[in-house]
Formats: sequence, C-alpha cells, structure tokens
Amino acid sequence: MAEVLGLVLGLVALVPQLTAGVKMLRQIRNADDRFPVEIDRLACDLELLVTFVEALEATPGVNEPVLQRCCECCTQIAQGLDKVRGMVSLVTTGSKSKRVIRKITGLPGLRTAVEALQQNITMIKFFFTELNITKGLYSPRNLLKCLITLGFDPSESPAPAARFWPRPSLVKIGGKHAGADPFSLENLAILCRLSPGFAEMTPLHEAVLLGTDGLDETRTSRSPTDERNFLGQTPLHLALSNTGHMTALINSGHDINALDRLGMTPLMYAGIMGLVNAVLLLLDRGADPSLRATKHNNLFIDFAASRNNWDVIMAALSRLETRPDNDTDWTWARHATILRHVEYPDHTRRRLGFKDFLAKCDTPNFIFDHNGCRGSTLMHFVTTPEDVQTLLDQGFTRINQANSDGHNPFMRSMRRHREVPTILPILNAGTDVHHRDNNGHTALWYALYMGTFQMANCSHDSGWRTLHHLLQCGIDALSLDNCLCPCSPNGCFPSSILYWSSLYYSQPTDVPWPLFEWLIIVLEYRGSEAAKTILLSYIRRAKHDELGLTHLCCTRFPGKPPMDGHVPPLPSDDVDDILAEEEELIDLMEQEMEEAKALNYDQLRKTWFTQVKERLDAARADEVLPKPGMVKEQPPKTRYHFLNPIGKQVAAYKGWIDFEFDCRKKYLEDNPIGNSWYDRRISHLRHLVKVMGVKPEEVSEHWYGLPNKGAEELF
Repeated sequence: MAEVLGLVLGLVALVPQLTAGVKMLRQIRNADDRFPVEIDRLACDLELLVTFVEALEATPGVNEPVLQRCCECCTQIAQGLDKVRGMVSLVTTGSKSKRVIRKITGLPGLRTAVEALQQNITMIKFFFTELNITKGLYSPRNLLKCLITLGFDPSESPAPAARFWPRPSLVKIGGKHAGADPFSLENLAILCRLSPGFAEMTPLHEAVLLGTDGLDETRTSRSPTDERNFLGQTPLHLALSNTGHMTALINSGHDINALDRLGMTPLMYAGIMGLVNAVLLLLDRGADPSLRATKHNNLFIDFAASRNNWDVIMAALSRLETRPDNDTDWTWARHATILRHVEYPDHTRRRLGFKDFLAKCDTPNFIFDHNGCRGSTLMHFVTTPEDVQTLLDQGFTRINQANSDGHNPFMRSMRRHREVPTILPILNAGTDVHHRDNNGHTALWYALYMGTFQMANCSHDSGWRTLHHLLQCGIDALSLDNCLCPCSPNGCFPSSILYWSSLYYSQPTDVPWPLFEWLIIVLEYRGSEAAKTILLSYIRRAKHDELGLTHLCCTRFPGKPPMDGHVPPLPSDDVDDILAEEEELIDLMEQEMEEAKALNYDQLRKTWFTQVKERLDAARADEVLPKPGMVKEQPPKTRYHFLNPIGKQVAAYKGWIDFEFDCRKKYLEDNPIGNSWYDRRISHLRHLVKVMGVKPEEVSEHWYGLPNKGAEELF
C-alpha cells in the first residue's frame, strides 16, 4: 500500500511541470507557423493527461505494476518537455503577455521530440485506461475547456437558446460520480468567468455562482429580486451550495418558491444536487414541498429519489415531522416509502433502505395507485424475503388485498419473481389460494406458467415447487376462468396457460411436455377422476384444432402470454356469428366427446398420446430439409422448416425427471409422494414412447451422459 501511495504522490508532483509544458507548447505554436501542427494536438493531450493524474488520487485499488509504467511514461514526458524547452527559447518584449521566439536550435530535432512525446502520451493514456480512470475525460466540461484554450471567446457569441443548453440530469445512472453536475453549473461558471453577463446573467447571479466572498444581505438588497437568466434561474437557484448566500438572498426578499424555465423550485434543485443543508434551510424558511414541476409534474422528493439522494429525503422527513399537521407528515413518509420500495427498490442494500423508510410510516397497511393500477399494497412489490419479513414484522395484514386487476400480493409476487423464499412466506401468511383475478384465474394459473419456464430451462427454481405447496393448501386444480369457447365451453382450466407457454418455450411441433407433467401432478394430488377430466380437456382441445374451429378464448393469440393474463374479449356479435357458422362442426365434436367420456384413464391417455403422434406426423410431412449434396434454396412457405427429433425430446424430458427428482430429495423432504414420483413419470413416459414408436437408438443418440439410469429404462 505504501508503494502505491508513493507512486501516486510522485505522479501528482509532476502536475505543475506538465501544466507548464502545456502552456509552453501553446506559446511555441502561436509564435511561429513553422512549428508542426501536431503541437496543438500534443498540448490538448497533455492537458488531458493532467486530468488523468488529478483523477488518480480519487481512484481506489489501483494496480501497482500498471501504475509503475504510468510513472515511467510521465517521467519520460517531463524529460521530453525539458528537451523541447532547451531547443526553443522564449523572451519577453513589451508587455508581459507577449512572447517571441529568440532562437531555434533545429526544427527537425523539434519534430522528432514532439513525435516522441506523442508516443509516450498515447502509451500512458492506455495505461490510465487500464486503471479505469476514464470518467469525465471527454465530458462537456473538458471539451469546453479545450474550446476556450483554442481561442473560443463567449463574449463574441450570442447567448445560447435555452433549448440547446444541456438538459438537467434528473436520473442518476452509473456510479457515484455519474451526473455530478446535473444542472451544468460548472460550464456556466467557466463561461461567466470569461464573459461577464453571458446569457443574461446578472452580477448577482455571477456572484453567487462563482462563490464571491463577502456577499451579504446589504449587497443583495441593492439588487433587484428574482431576476432571471436565460434558463429562468434566479440567484437563489444558483446559491444552493452556500447557505450563507442563501440566507442573504432569502432575507433580501427573493422568492423561495421561484420557478425556472422548467417549473422547478430551488428546493427541487437542492434535492437533485443532494444538498442536505440547503434542503433543510429552505424547508425552515417556508419552501413548499408540495409544489410540482410544471414540465415533469414531480415533487422535490421525486427528483431526489431519482438521483438516489436518500439521505436528503430522510433528512427532509425528519424535519417535516416537526410540523403540527401529522397527516401531512404521514403522507410524506408513505410517499418516500413507495419511492424506495416500488420505484427505486433497494437492490444495492444501501444504508438507507426500505426498512428505514417504512419505520417512518404510521402503518404498513396503506394502499396506493401505481401505473394506472389502483389499490396496491407494499406487499405487491416485494422483491426479497427480507422485504416480506419486514412488512410482516411491522404488522402488515392486507395479505389478501386485491388491486384493480384482481391480483393479490401472492399473485403479483409470482408474476414478478420466481424465488420460492420470497413467495412462500406470503402464501404461509394466510393467502386465500382460491382468490380469482379479474379474468377468473387463480394463483395456480401463474404457478403453471412459472413451472413451464423452469422445465424449459431445466432448472429447479420455483414453478413446480410452488405447485407442490399450492396443491397441498387445497387449491382447486379444475377451477374455470371466464372464457367462453367451444374448446372449453364452461371456461378454461388453469392448464390453458400451458398451451400458450409451450408454444413460446419450445417448437410448435414438440411433444407438449408441460401438459404431460401437469397430468401426472393432478393424478398424484387429486386422483384418477380429476386426471380424467384433465385428459378430456386435452382431447377436446386437440379435436377442436383438428376440425379447424376458431378459438374464442384466452389462448387465441400465439406467442408468449401476457403475465397479467389479460386478453381483450371478442365482441359478442362476432362470437355469435362464429358459433353460428361453425355449429355443425361443434356438434360433431360434442358427439365425439360424449363417446370419450365413457373411456377409462388408460384409454383416454392412449387417445391423447395418439393425437399428439398424429399432429407430429402431419408436421413431419411438411418438414423442409435440403437434400444431401445440394445447395439449400429458400424453402417454400410452410409452417415448419425443421423438427426437433422425438428421440431428443424424450432424452431431454428424461434428463429433467432425473434432475428434478434429485432436487426434490434435497428440498422437499416432506413430500408425501416419495419415490413413486419418479416411477410414475417413467411409467407414463414408457406408454408415450410405445405409442410414438420411438426406438431405443433414437433416444440413446441424444443421451449426452445424462445422470442416473440410461435410455434402456424406457423400453
């Protein structure tokens, strides 16, 4: 650590020498046109190098070997500047500001020295990049400095139109130094130093912006109040970094709630800039925190939250607590908690998190609106088990509160996250598992969607584990939603989501493994009669598609299902017309389904497996593959251009069974099903392989060293 500190201090000690070198090079270039034009670029690069070195002091954890190379390069650059200084001598004649060339020891040698300097600077820029010292090096502030160095005079240019000035950086993205100057006040200060009165800046504006000493109430009272620059900013907007200047301006009668061009008050500026003392002073002197910016319609607390200035918000809440209107105090605390928990959740585990702001609220059971959805609670937006436990510890009781979409916190949690440690505490806190949303879906609908995602990615995440807990809690596996369609005349079962997600997570010509798995789960938890009902729904859906009937239900759109489960219903007139037009085919399907109801479970299972095989065989007939030895041409417009081999699908599902079974032994030790879980799936898979006519070698070809038993177990 001492070696690194010594290297850093050695580099910083070279800053004055490098700065003098920049000045010398510019004087050389301005003195005689015979000097190479590369000197201009070299001077700019040297100025940038000074910024590199200055930034090094604030950079933690630098790499010592790279830092050593930086020191070597900087030393060579300093020696090169001394060499150039020895080649060209400057003398002063007349005014001190004018220098002329006295002698040149050799122009070719000067060119060589300049090229060597440029090579060293290029190398050290690379090394500094390796140290991650890059922030701010190409910022507007540095570009503005370069323009001024090259001769830009703000006084000779018209004031910029407000719409061309950099927009305020209202959202903090990136590290702690991102957007350190959200209102570009540093740029404005640079221009005002060079050109007083720039862009309608009054002397009072410039005095507070540049931090002039001795600015007191006597001086401010002699200036007109609330004068505005081209951005509509009053002197109070620019004085927030100095509470002494602020006090003098406020005592002189400046409007504490003055609005700039965007309708933002000084309190909003202070919240965005993270100035705690300024916020407290403004609140003490009567600033109105309930004002909203006319352009963004945000409160000052919203702006502070967007910049992650949570210490500012907490300090403001503490100050608002002293006001006599407690109702207003609770309102501010609730709003801040919503910002911390919903809008800007505490993923980084900062010092001031959700728990700290919740402690400021009178109750955790308040409801609020969010993005057009009414009646939400804080539990609707939990992201971690700690958030859930925090709410429960604080006395949260609205565990079954439904928002305007009909979602209770448990449904919302499953929609947003798949972590079992987060969603199960909500379930165990007294969630009504029979609750239905506005579309008639229960929590089972969302859990099945999650299970499909988990199966598609061969991960033991939450889907099927959540199903296990829901079914143990007594949820209805055969509940019907609000759909009306010939494929499900009384409404769709929760398994309807599996048709939708099966198309999204796999090829349309794959075996519907999620449906296969759900059938076995229903058989395990609800018995053969419920499983027969599920099989009849599968068979009915397949017959519906074979006859080419029109879907009127929630599954009529292909692709990924919306996680809110909302599909706009068809107009009633269109539904009546479709049903009348397809009446004969619907009657035919009803007759076939009446015959199917007389079959037992094994017969129904074979019927559905046969339907799956026929669908895959029909798809294979349309398969388009290039012939060996021929260049593949653009295939004709058919529905499927390739098929996933059935043997590969069987091997993948068998691998998932092995993986899930191992996870169940680890995570679900209380599972009453026991080892029969594995045997039942292998038994169903054997029947499917037999109906599909799959050969052992077709499965073994795609086995790829899957765990446990091999492909021979299926035959």
